[in-house]
Amino acid sequence: MAPQAAALPHRVLVTALWLVSVAGPGQGPSPVSALAAAVLGVEPGSEASYEGSTFRCLNGVGEPLPAAAINDEACDCADGSDEPGTGACAGQDKTLFFCQNKGSVPRRIYASRVGDGVCDCCDGSDEESLAKRKPGTKCNDVCSVEGAQDKVRIQEKVEMLRRALQKQEDIRKEGMSAREKLSADLDTLDAGLPALESSVEVAKVAADAQREAEAAIKAQEEAAATAKKEAEDAAKVAKFPNCQWRQTGGCKPDGEREATNDKPCTDTVPSGTSGFCDCDGDGALGTAETGFTCEVSGGTRKCLEECLKSTSEDKEEEKPEATAEKEETEAIAEEEETEAAGDDEKPQVSEYSKWMDGASETKGAAGEDDKPQVSEYSKWMDGAADTDGAAGGEETAEEVPVPETVDEAAEGIEAAPKEQTAVEKETAAQSELTDHKDKIQQAKDSLDSLSVDMLGFANLMDKKFSKFIGEWTYDINFFGRADQGSTSLGSWSKWTGPRSGEFTDGHMCWGGPARKLLVNFVCGEKEEILDCFEPSRCVYEATIEHPGACSKEELDTLAQGKQVHDPRDEL
Repeated sequence: MAPQAAALPHRVLVTALWLVSVAGPGQGPSPVSALAAAVLGVEPGSEASYEGSTFRCLNGVGEPLPAAAINDEACDCADGSDEPGTGACAGQDKTLFFCQNKGSVPRRIYASRVGDGVCDCCDGSDEESLAKRKPGTKCNDVCSVEGAQDKVRIQEKVEMLRRALQKQEDIRKEGMSAREKLSADLDTLDAGLPALESSVEVAKVAADAQREAEAAIKAQEEAAATAKKEAEDAAKVAKFPNCQWRQTGGCKPDGEREATNDKPCTDTVPSGTSGFCDCDGDGALGTAETGFTCEVSGGTRKCLEECLKSTSEDKEEEKPEATAEKEETEAIAEEEETEAAGDDEKPQVSEYSKWMDGASETKGAAGEDDKPQVSEYSKWMDGAADTDGAAGGEETAEEVPVPETVDEAAEGIEAAPKEQTAVEKETAAQSELTDHKDKIQQAKDSLDSLSVDMLGFANLMDKKFSKFIGEWTYDINFFGRADQGSTSLGSWSKWTGPRSGEFTDGHMCWGGPARKLLVNFVCGEKEEILDCFEPSRCVYEATIEHPGACSKEELDTLAQGKQVHDPRDEL
């Protein structure tokens, strides 16, 4: 017993020996159980892991260690489990030192803060190992003072949590109602989808038939145009059956003949050649025939076109005598009409009005100069049956201006709606179907955002948060997009946890990647951005306070005095 006891830490050894001295055989805890209960830094409920004459690292790696290896200031386990009460295994975050802090709030701290000369636990237990090595460094127990302060703070947080959780419940109820409405809307949209798809199919059949008919008509028109052109070309060629391109040398139209290069008038004449268009085929350049030098390039059917042109220029068309006589008669009639129109005192009814309304008499023709007339056009437009002039009444009717043009007459008449073609109906039906599918997808996206387990955040739907931080204004629109000034940080992607989500596919950074925004929610009554920064290149992180991040478990823990401070709470 002596060699092993000599290796035990002083506190463990004294406690174990004292228990052995006061306990008789079969009475009180065994030395091994007492040893485990006295292990410094072990959290209540975990003592059983340190019972026995040997200890095995809690990560299960390595061979069993003697119990004396516990808190011996030598780190034997990678997870630090053999040194729960010392700083020997600093650098890992698996095994944390537990401060009992009786009278205040218990705390867990990293091994790196144990025995460093700084009192992190209000009961000073984190510096006991150092005090054993360096007397005079012992920390005072201030838990009673700290506990009184914690009590006030905890009570304030309990009250805040109760208010926040009530808000969360109200939000959940509203979210559930919104979700039920979205589900009902989605059911209605889904029910209407088959009819729209059927309409598109029916419209497509009719549109395909229309397109086929139009294609057939177009093919007929193209065939007719081709036949007409071929007939016109044939007629042109028939006018000059002996036409030839006569090529000459020396770049002169009348140069030495190169008969081997002669071509029909319909052939292409090479560029940079000279010659002439022999329209009558006599082999000589006539006065009415066109010659070309090398500087003027020929072209397809150049000679035939030149022959046709020269023929039309030489032929003087005479105006038929009947046409001249007709023009003279029309000129005389126009002159007589102008003279008749000189009588300003007799208002006339326009030829347009006669044509439109069948008017046969004018006020001047009827001799009723003192009775203003209502035009037949007015009767036709407004359904007037009688006028003061026609009825012989004494009252003077207001004269209605007679339209002189077709556009003036049509003004104010609503045109009949044009009936849609089958292709237009298909386009309209397809557009309606696309819009309907978009609404279905939007409803599904909204339901995903309002999932049952995230209803505490239901009022975020279409809510925008804005805050100026540093040099930028951050705008976060749920469940739309997020921006830093005019730079997009992405569009809403998904929830990544019970209190976190992300926006992705924002504007590209120089050389990539695309910007993204990570959102972390913390418990609070308010709904606001607390902070936003860029922890790594093109990845932004925002902290938002919201009631949806509060939990009843936290309230119960605080109200029942079971709170334990964790080192991660300080981050």
